[in-house]
Amino acid sequence: MLGCNIHDSMVGYIYVAEQPVLITDAQGLVNLPDNIDTVMVWHPYQTKDIDKKQTVQIESKNSQISITIEITTPAPRNTFGARFGQHE
Repeated sequence: MLGCNIHDSMVGYIYVAEQPVLITDAQGLVNLPDNIDTVMVWHPYQTKDIDKKQTVQIESKNSQISITIEITTPAPRNTFGARFGQHE
């Protein structure tokens, strides 16, 4: 179990993978090694189930590809205020 004693509404993810994991930069870009021909894409805010990954075949090593993931931003939680009767 992953938790925080200070922020009870905090959410964290531990992602376990059999293969090396690449993380995009702030612009969503990543450089793939030459030996990669398939990638699995995942995002914590994706609209698909949290345990689903999108598999993409890499056709050409010499070009840029674009992969779109539909995401939704979760609503902010205020469990501390709700616990003590404060309302937003």
